[in-house]
Amino acid sequence: MLNNSSILNWFRPSFNQLVFGERARLLFLLFVGLCLGACQPSIKTPQNTLVVGLEAPPLTLDPRLASDAYSSKITALLHNGLFRLNERMEIVQDLTESYEQTSSHHYKITLKKGVLFHDGHELTAEDVKYTESVLDPTLASPFKGTLSRIALITIKDPWNLEIELKEDFSPFLSALTMGIIQAGGSHPALGTGPFSLESMKPNEEIVLHRNEKYFQPLAKAKIEKIIFRIVTDDNLRILELKNHRLDLLQNNIPPMLLESLKKDGDLVVETTEGINMTYLGFNLQKGPLKSLEVRKAIAYALDIPALIEYRMGRLAKPATGILSPSHWAYEPEVTPYAFDPKKARELLDKSGYPDPDGLGPAPRFVITYKTSTKKDRIGLARLIARYLKDVGIEIRILPYEWGTFFHDINTGNFEMFSLTWVGVTEPDIYYYVFHSSQKPPEGANRGGFNDEVIDRLTTEGRRLQDRVKRKEVYKYIQKTLADELPIVPLWYEDNFAVFSKQVAGVRLRPNASFDWMTEVYKN
Repeated sequence: MLNNSSILNWFRPSFNQLVFGERARLLFLLFVGLCLGACQPSIKTPQNTLVVGLEAPPLTLDPRLASDAYSSKITALLHNGLFRLNERMEIVQDLTESYEQTSSHHYKITLKKGVLFHDGHELTAEDVKYTESVLDPTLASPFKGTLSRIALITIKDPWNLEIELKEDFSPFLSALTMGIIQAGGSHPALGTGPFSLESMKPNEEIVLHRNEKYFQPLAKAKIEKIIFRIVTDDNLRILELKNHRLDLLQNNIPPMLLESLKKDGDLVVETTEGINMTYLGFNLQKGPLKSLEVRKAIAYALDIPALIEYRMGRLAKPATGILSPSHWAYEPEVTPYAFDPKKARELLDKSGYPDPDGLGPAPRFVITYKTSTKKDRIGLARLIARYLKDVGIEIRILPYEWGTFFHDINTGNFEMFSLTWVGVTEPDIYYYVFHSSQKPPEGANRGGFNDEVIDRLTTEGRRLQDRVKRKEVYKYIQKTLADELPIVPLWYEDNFAVFSKQVAGVRLRPNASFDWMTEVYKN
């Protein structure tokens, strides 16, 4: 049996082996890279180009379909919405010149004139109205549930339109941050953003070019090109950065390696608090995870602070829910689940899954845990499996390449998984993730959570216009979810970037977006 003290002692050697193993592989690759570099001319990125390493490709460049992190971040460079989030995560006007909310469910919007798509066509109200294509059932847009609140879009003239909602819907302006594409949708990557798509090689690279006719001259990108290169191996990405074939990596280096990279005189490491939340997700429709006692047992079996210290290099903080502590609707007073293996075993016994051989090797039951093929994600899965084994739960880890993994999660083909919610700023996320009507493709209720209280409260939260009243509703939503545990929140991740000292203008955003890339340049 492992108590709190012994589990930390058990954990340290495993972590040290992991760290030293990673460092050994990195040093080996660096040695090989230096040897090769001595035999051939050094290859450096062009002065007018920012080369960014990604561990996985975006799944789409269509803003109507962009639900994975890289799709959302890159489409935001190609497209503008009627509104956008500023650095303080506040909703501000983007393509909108002015707007008026004439009632709780009626909006008048005036567009900025002279805004050009990348092919030279001028943006008009017809393009905005085409946003309704999200509702096309053949498109299977994850934003269908949100924009289905629109009853009617009326075009008054090329730059003026009115939007009538079916009912009061307080998150509506947040929904209008989605990128606008040309009417017809024949080229969904064609937008009005600060960069245009120059070329794309699937699973290899995406090349963006500065939009020289960007409608906001003061916000015109300083760098001419951005190349996103897909490098799936962590160590190879670091080697490519150190050998000047990449300029920058953001949030895709094992945190435990950051300290060694800080000692590299050619590199800069920048960190800032973030709002991205990593969690364990469950299939609540079948098997042991249908049981609340089992889910609570899993929560008690995990030592989150230890995982943060040894897996995240202390670059995270324990999470209580999707919203981060910096959010106006965050509720700190929710049911806690401190590390308590004894309580976990008691709950498992109570749930009807007794340990068949006491503290022997036979498990109470087996759960499959799906994850991506990223080394840090597999490492996290292994450590979680070690904790759960101590309370009698056997975990079988199934790593898949990103596209297959994400498809399985969105189609309910899983028992347990881990993912990260990125850039959440609107509390209506709770409707999208936990309302019983929001199973994919309508929304992101991937586990099939069904709770009448949550359905009622999340519906009420999106109808209320008053922020004080909304906050009270979301307080009870967060308390209820902490009690029902459809997911187990793990931590809020800090954001970090490692980049060449030639790169300037990096200012990381709390939501880990790529918006700052319009400001970057090279010395």
